[in-house]
Amino acid sequence: MNRICIHTADVIALTGQSESTARRLVRRVRKELGKHRLDPITIREFCSVTRMNEEEVREAIFGIPKQLEYA
Repeated sequence: MNRICIHTADVIALTGQSESTARRLVRRVRKELGKHRLDPITIREFCSVTRMNEEEVREAIFGIPKQLEYA
């Protein structure tokens, strides 16, 4: 089973941004969701705010399509 939370390192890999820019994006997502700075962000939440395709993000992070994760 794969994790459901997204980390700054994932954002860096997905977007090619610098670490500081990726952290800023994660902070913006937390703020838009009304979450505390220590609350985790799920991949689904991140995708809903950034309008990225969740399936593509999961595939980029884990290397496998979502439908095959639980097979």
